[in-house]
Amino acid sequence: MPGDYESALQMVTEAVTIKQKLDAPEIEMASLVNTQANVLKQLERYEEALVGYFKAIKVARNLSFPRGISATAANIGDVYLRQKKYAQALPFLLEGVALQEEHGYSSNLPENYDHLSETYKALGDFENALLYREKQADLSAEALSLEKDQATSELRTKYETEKKEALISTQEERLNQQRTVQVFVIGIASLLGLILFLLYRSYGQKQSANQLLAKTNEELGQKMEENELLLQEIHHRVKNNLQIISSLLNLQSASINDPNALQAVQESQNRVRSMALIHQKLYQGKNLAAVEMKDYLETMGQTILDTFGSAAANVAIRVPMEPLEVDVDTAVPLGLIVNELVINACKYAFPNEQEGEISLSLQQTDNGQYQLSVADNGIGEQGLAIENHKGTGFGTRLVELLTLQLNGKLSRDYSNGTSITITYPI
Repeated sequence: MPGDYESALQMVTEAVTIKQKLDAPEIEMASLVNTQANVLKQLERYEEALVGYFKAIKVARNLSFPRGISATAANIGDVYLRQKKYAQALPFLLEGVALQEEHGYSSNLPENYDHLSETYKALGDFENALLYREKQADLSAEALSLEKDQATSELRTKYETEKKEALISTQEERLNQQRTVQVFVIGIASLLGLILFLLYRSYGQKQSANQLLAKTNEELGQKMEENELLLQEIHHRVKNNLQIISSLLNLQSASINDPNALQAVQESQNRVRSMALIHQKLYQGKNLAAVEMKDYLETMGQTILDTFGSAAANVAIRVPMEPLEVDVDTAVPLGLIVNELVINACKYAFPNEQEGEISLSLQQTDNGQYQLSVADNGIGEQGLAIENHKGTGFGTRLVELLTLQLNGKLSRDYSNGTSITITYPI
């Protein structure tokens, strides 16, 4: 199509330009120019094609290159023939045919014989027109015969080749099938062997792992038992040491005549006793790292009442809470706080052996906090006035410091007796 020739012309023109810049050899440039002229001829740009052909044939003649001369001369004759310039076409066609016959360039001879016959006919030389038409027919027949023989030979060769290839292919297919079966059988056997080996090794490893795990669990169990016994012993010894300190304070108080000093020693004894009670509950309980607060508060409260004797004979301890475990680090400051607050209640809330009760509770609130409450139904603000008048204020400061240690918040209410509430985060 014309569009294809336009693209071809653009490409070959670019090639000519590049070769000129590279100073290519004459023969190479002549070939490109001849190709460019061929495209121009197909585009019917005959004058431009003739310019290229004459350049190419000049180089071919200077180099005595018969193939190039014959091909270019035939192309020049073809262009003149298309332009109906028969007299100008004839010498170039004769030159091209002569060189082709002389050197055996037979590929384009039938076409050139046809062009000569057409040219002689147009010039009125019917004898030569017939002569070259017969040459064309003879050459075409010869070429046809050669092509037929060649085709027959090729078909025979192809048949024999395909026959042999089919036989070889069949044999190879059978061999491939046999190899495939062998490989499949070997693969299945190998896979089964590997599976059996892995199962055997996995079974052995599992057995070893189970034995090692059982041994490790046994050793861990022994270690845990040893650690628990050791921790129980530590709590027991700490409790005994604290009791010794409490006993020493008790002995010391027997020789003290100053009421204020005696009161301070007794309060210190109560504080030591509250901490000793924590360690007692720890080594007696099942959990060595936490204290069950309900039982602890009941025991400590009753112990404090007992120390006051008849002065607190009409006072009862209530612990309205569910069982709740607290770690040791929190239980110690809580115990000291409750100790101070219960002692204050026994000293100031129920004068003249007045009846009453002290309520102790520790509960978890809905907003994720703990709330410690120590409340009594005693004389309330009157008892606070007595405390401020008679007390040293050390117990109050101790409660405030321990509340800070817990990151808690302390609040007091004297509207119905005395209620102290401490709220701290979990």
